[in-house]
Amino acid sequence: MKIPRKIDDRLKDAIIQLRFEKVGEVEQVSATFAEQMGTDFQEIEVPEAAEISAGNKEFIKVYIHKEGKYRLVLTDKAISFNIVNGYVGWYQYSAFIKKTIRCLLDEGHYSELSTLGVRYISIFDETPIFNNITPVISFSPLSQEAKNAQFTIELDRSPHKVVVTLLNSITRQIDGSNNVMFSVVDIDTSSPFRSSLFSVDAVMLKLNECHNEQKEVFFSLLKEDFIKSLNPVY
Repeated sequence: MKIPRKIDDRLKDAIIQLRFEKVGEVEQVSATFAEQMGTDFQEIEVPEAAEISAGNKEFIKVYIHKEGKYRLVLTDKAISFNIVNGYVGWYQYSAFIKKTIRCLLDEGHYSELSTLGVRYISIFDETPIFNNITPVISFSPLSQEAKNAQFTIELDRSPHKVVVTLLNSITRQIDGSNNVMFSVVDIDTSSPFRSSLFSVDAVMLKLNECHNEQKEVFFSLLKEDFIKSLNPVY
């Protein structure tokens, strides 16, 4: 299928993660990072949820880019990126990622990369997503009674593993206002890193492959008329 270069996206988040078998002390990693790129980032207090996830506050550092577009999380297991105020496109986002990981990888603090992941989460307001995808998901004869539906499937697209999660017609009360209905398309693509060539260029090549894979799955899911409603540019 022909994949658009650009759409009026509804991206809520774009999460990029590199997981490692061996990592140096987070304090050493943080010190190196602050020395080389500290003028571009501001360290922020570790959110409680992230602290619980990491298991130990000492093993996690969180930074916000000075332009307010990106968040960087360093732990004793991974380097993670996500967007903060809207998506700037893969070309600009990946250039930022490349610049940042070059600083971290060249110093040798991280080694034995095991897995790379690209996860994009889109939210469509007032849109029943099950009505706008090519796969048929039905709870017939009770479809009219079904609310807050969730569907998850794992796709084996070797060497990639793709987990697709769809939330359909979720209703929530936000900030004390009236109920808001929305749907979610969550595509989580990961790939093992088996290359003996551990370099920034090799890492970016694999990340680009994961990004292209999630993009292909995303557009394969959507009906053509729905894609047209997102003002695609080819």
